[in-house]
Amino acid sequence: MDNAELLQRLVQEEGSERAAAPESQEETTRYLVFHTEGARYALPSALVREVVIEAPKFFVPFVPPYVQGLINRHGEPYTALDLSMFLTQKRLEASTYLVLSLPGDQIALLITDVVEILRVGASEIRTLAASGEQEGYILGSFQLNDQEVLVLDVDAILSRLRSDVDRE
Repeated sequence: MDNAELLQRLVQEEGSERAAAPESQEETTRYLVFHTEGARYALPSALVREVVIEAPKFFVPFVPPYVQGLINRHGEPYTALDLSMFLTQKRLEASTYLVLSLPGDQIALLITDVVEILRVGASEIRTLAASGEQEGYILGSFQLNDQEVLVLDVDAILSRLRSDVDRE
């Protein structure tokens, strides 16, 4: 899915939400679902500024192995994180980035591709006990087409990045 398709989908969903009468008062959040290798992850779509395909990256020395370097977005440097390397210790061979919109941080996550944007009710997200490398970086999960989608904890990822960079 490219930026134009994502924007069109967001506008369509927003219009349909206004037209539909609320059936329940359950809180919902719009998530952007994406792949990294075989796994599906999600972030609240409000955290995603843009999707970038094939941005040149600039090497930065003395950083953790999951930091690919920097990418330039509209004259601003964004730290490029290999999400697969961060979570599973396997380098991802891809060229698509989710540029995040975070106060005070400029981060871009390397992913394989965008799957979908959808609304998920709070009751649909279940807590799960992540283990291994993912422990502490997953807020919960929900089902999409009979596959589990893991909801990432961006604050925990940023906290580890800051800690790791301070040690380097």
